[in-house]
This record gives sequence, C-alpha cells and structure tokens, in this order.
Amino acid sequence: MGKFSRMGAAALVAALSFSMVAPISANAEIMKNYDAATDTYTYCNEDTNEVVTFKADEGKMEDTSLLYNEKKVYYVNVGQYMEIPSIYTTPDVVKFTGFKSSSKNLKLRMYDSFEATNTGSPKYAYYKKVDGKKLYFYRDVNGNMQSAEWDALKEMYKGSGWYRLQFYAKKPGKYKVNFNAVNAQGAVVANKSITIIAKADTRAIKSITFAGKNVLKDTDGDGRDDYRNYYAKTGNYTTKKKGKLVVTANKGYKIKKLEISSAVVAADKPDDGWEGTKNKGTEEVDLNGNGRTDDVVNGQSEKSVNRVWKTIKNKKTLKLSTTSEDAEVDYSLVNKKDNSKTKVRKTNGIIHPTFLRVTYYDTKNKRTVREVYELWLLKK
Repeated sequence: MGKFSRMGAAALVAALSFSMVAPISANAEIMKNYDAATDTYTYCNEDTNEVVTFKADEGKMEDTSLLYNEKKVYYVNVGQYMEIPSIYTTPDVVKFTGFKSSSKNLKLRMYDSFEATNTGSPKYAYYKKVDGKKLYFYRDVNGNMQSAEWDALKEMYKGSGWYRLQFYAKKPGKYKVNFNAVNAQGAVVANKSITIIAKADTRAIKSITFAGKNVLKDTDGDGRDDYRNYYAKTGNYTTKKKGKLVVTANKGYKIKKLEISSAVVAADKPDDGWEGTKNKGTEEVDLNGNGRTDDVVNGQSEKSVNRVWKTIKNKKTLKLSTTSEDAEVDYSLVNKKDNSKTKVRKTNGIIHPTFLRVTYYDTKNKRTVREVYELWLLKK
C-alpha cells in the first residue's frame, strides 16, 4: 500500500497533534493466495465463496474485477454533480445506448464515452487449462461467467465501449437509469439498468470518533471526507495517546471488522562493503503459519510485509502507535576496509501513524469492501 509523501515542517506545526483523513484506499477485494510449495494460485470471492485456482504454468489472472457480480447500485450527493465509475461493455455486445433517467429529479449527463468496432481485444477475467484446452473466462451482458477458447472469443468480439456518467440529484431518493445493450448487428439484446441513490452523505462510514471526538471530518458540509489541510483552523486534534474508538456506518452498510497496524521498522542488510545497522519499512512474516515466507496470503507477499494487521473491537480503548514512520530510513554504518569512513542517518520524526482498516459490507451490492485510514499521533 502506498504511503503519502512526508509533510513540511510548517504544516506539521499547524496540524498540532492528530489528524484523521479520507481513506488511503477503498476497494472490494478478491482474496489472492499463492502457495510456493505447489506453485498454485487461488482467488476467492469472500462474499460468494467462489474459488478460482490454477497452477502457475496452467493459467493466469487478467482482471480480478470481473470476478465480482455486476455492481448495480451507486450513491450520489444531493445538489452536486457527481460521477460514478465507468460502465464497460462485455465481449458479447459492442455498445450501450439510450441512457435515460427515470425521474426529472435526477439529471443525467454523458460526461465521456468511447466506442470501438472491429478493433481491440475482448476483456476477460482469467484463463486456465481445462481438460487440455486453454479456456478464457469472461462476464456476459447478463453478468454470468462464461468460457470459450481464444479463437471463439475473438470471433464473437466485434467491438467495445465505456461510458462515464455524471448525475445531479435535485432531491433525495432512489432513481433508476435504464439503457440498452446492442450487439454487432445493431440489435438490442438486453435491457440494462442501474440504481442511483441520492442522499446527503454518501460515505459508507458515517463517523469515526477517537477519545470522544469525530475525527472523520467534513469541514465544508458536503457530506464527503475532506483532503488533508494542515493549515485549516478547524479540525479535530488531540494529544491523547489512547482513547475509545467508535466507528459508525451509514445506512446500507454493516461493519464486519476493525483492524489496526503501525508502521513497520525492521532490520535491513547493510550496504555492500559496510557493516552496522540499517532499517527498512518492510519485513518477512510467516502470515499463514506454515513455516515459510515465500507465499502470498490474502494479497500480501510474505517476503515484503509493510502492515501486520491486528483485529480490534469497536467501542473499546485504542492505544495509538508511537513508532515513527521516518525511522525506516535510519542507518549507522562503518566501512569494512576503512573504519574512519562512516555514514549515519538518524531521524527524529514527529509522525506516529496508526493505520485503521475498516471492513464493511455493502448491503445493496452485496460486496465486502475495505477502507484504510491513517490516524496520526504527533510527538509533542
């Protein structure tokens, strides 16, 4: 997981002591696992328990997003132009047409689109050998998983399209957007629809309070997390190292699990020709307890772990990490041939991040999603 760039000194002073920001990442997950002993990959949809497995030399995952069921419900804020993720055609149709809102209270605008005919390649989830045949697995226009050999899939594929839609909801409510799926012969082969729910707060997580203060800020009242603003005079800050953590979900979402992790600071190998100590921000961890560190466990390579997650309970006291993320670059080295040559780097960072991973269930789309937030305790 990528890290934010370091903050400037003036910004740190302005931030004072603790800041909660918008999620670093927010994504549904297909759990990827790799067993080095058998050279086997396994992908599991944790909501449907559907499993795809193959040997490394007999298959390959191309697009895990196609392993999910089709998303049909989207949220937009009332009184704002909001874009939803792009909508893509499937290999058995060439385009979508006739996008239309079900209500005058929901304005629809085609913000951007792309359509191609007789060019490109079909999108597929993965391929694997089955009974000696190399089959490619893809979603059809009705959302069902199908398979075909490559020549047959290419023969069926005649074009593709993607569409970016913007919406403006005048009032809160539940709206339908209907559109048509058209094949290469120009015939409508399916009537499609998505649901748009307009409300004041579209976030999955309604509030996160630490030591009694809501640290999931919405300073401009638009119902969305604001990007980090170190010079803002408003905000929730604390010098408390521990406090009660309470995470509350909005309607339509259920919290499944809360986990925390601190910054990893582990011993690294000294530079060639040097001896001493050197830190790094990752470490090898046997995550599945099989005595090896050459596997991939739930998407995390055991060779390079930068987050070790620990499950915590909601509405309980949380002690914030006092490990500085800057310490991962520290070193103290002496040249092996000439001990008069030394290299020392010592940070004294005031950033002490605690990472909070919230796993929740989207009841409308029947998907599990994870969001990661940073809780920053700043050194006094």
